[in-house]
Amino acid sequence: MEESWETEVPFWTDPVRPACLEEYQRVMDFYDRLTDGMEGAQYHPGWEKGVYPDPEFIRESIKKGELFVLEGDGKIAGAMVMNHQGTEGYDRAGWKVLALPEETAVLHALGVLPEYQGRGLAKRLVRAAVRMAVENGCRAVRLDVLEGNLPAKRLYESTGFQYIERMELFYEDTGLAGFWLYELELGKVRPAEAKDREAVYRLMCQLENQELPKEGFDRIYGEILEDGHFRSLVYDRGGRTEGFVNLRMEGQLHHGGPVAEILELVVGDGLRGQGIGEILFHEACRLAGEAGCMCLDLTSGRQRTGAHRFYERQGMKKSHFKFTMEL
Repeated sequence: MEESWETEVPFWTDPVRPACLEEYQRVMDFYDRLTDGMEGAQYHPGWEKGVYPDPEFIRESIKKGELFVLEGDGKIAGAMVMNHQGTEGYDRAGWKVLALPEETAVLHALGVLPEYQGRGLAKRLVRAAVRMAVENGCRAVRLDVLEGNLPAKRLYESTGFQYIERMELFYEDTGLAGFWLYELELGKVRPAEAKDREAVYRLMCQLENQELPKEGFDRIYGEILEDGHFRSLVYDRGGRTEGFVNLRMEGQLHHGGPVAEILELVVGDGLRGQGIGEILFHEACRLAGEAGCMCLDLTSGRQRTGAHRFYERQGMKKSHFKFTMEL
């Protein structure tokens, strides 16, 4: 894992999760506090209490399992809605990804309370949305930003979204106004294959910051693809191998059962912050769980502090010392 993952201070390990209907009032209180907190802000998104986010829209989104929250200090710190429904006009936009509505995820009402801003929570919400969209087989994530909202523009561009066009859209709170449309093309997680060898080799050289012995790499790569103890996965977007995770599962005497270990996890240069590492990590967890593994381990160099933050955000804890010597 590279050490240059996005910094988030402090560490925030609470998961992004679906809200339940019993939390409806808590969610509305969150949006009311957020709207009040943005009043008079330089970059106001145009929200208005009781109008947008519409209370009935919020209630229906919770009922459908489409509203997600991120908690902190016992209260909701951030929230978002993700569904397949763009506002009127989305069907006329020049989207780059050809996809049916059910193959696209659309983000709505994403926000973080002012007192929690600057801690990377908005990016956590976006990355969680991307991961869930990939897991649900979507091909793209889409959204719109009120023209002039520069912080939102920077947020989405920093997480890989591409600007599509400016369009006049109508919302109850803003009326007819200019919006910037953004789209993120999604990939898929699949088993690594022989055809991925060169791309994976480049990723491994990037991870270790050196050119690895090619002959040895090719031999070992071929062996792990044939070894049933390994699950090697790539993140494939448009035929490009953009990330790789290598998982080994085996029985260990001192555990008295099967254990999973991530041996390598790397995302290509220039692609970090888009949630690819999180997508691969969660898929590795899913495979380990299905195999009945008791725990998931990994080793990360002391200097890779960014990687440590990444793993702690996924809920992992530091536990062991590793000792090594050259032979």
